Amino acid sequence: MTPEESSAQQWSAITSLLNAQLGPSGMIPTVANVQQSVDLYTGQSPAIGVQLVRTRSSLKFTKKMEVISEFVVLVSVKSEYDLVTQTPPNLADANAQLQTIIADGSGHGVVEVLRDPANINLGGLVALMLVTGTDYSWEIGRGAAGSDQVWSHALISVEVRDYVSVA
Repeated sequence: MTPEESSAQQWSAITSLLNAQLGPSGMIPTVANVQQSVDLYTGQSPAIGVQLVRTRSSLKFTKKMEVISEFVVLVSVKSEYDLVTQTPPNLADANAQLQTIIADGSGHGVVEVLRDPANINLGGLVALMLVTGTDYSWEIGRGAAGSDQVWSHALISVEVRDYVSVA
């Protein structure tokens, strides 16, 4: 198996792992969908995109190559107008929703799924999967009160290590 084939399998496995945790009984209950892309074209919110960023390899043993694949898991949340409180979309609301999806403090969330000891080898597919960091960003598109576009994003860096045979 080539490093590119290996990373493609990992990409699918990470996407499937997160997708399996959606819904009321999962560890990520409020997310609308998971895609194998950071382009969240569906407009559904909250959403998760998994993007392969880089694959690199090096010879480690006589007939084994270490393959390191880097992924970004994008979590995006849009603040909506609250009819009950008459509160317009705002960044504080978006950030609070985002943090709950990343890790809610009760063992649920994207990083909890990725760090779960049962998942760190992707069902035996890889040697090790690590969450290596999280970067945050936001977008605010001003409009009339209640029509602002307010998004909060987390870019969770994930590194996957595996060893493949060389001919």
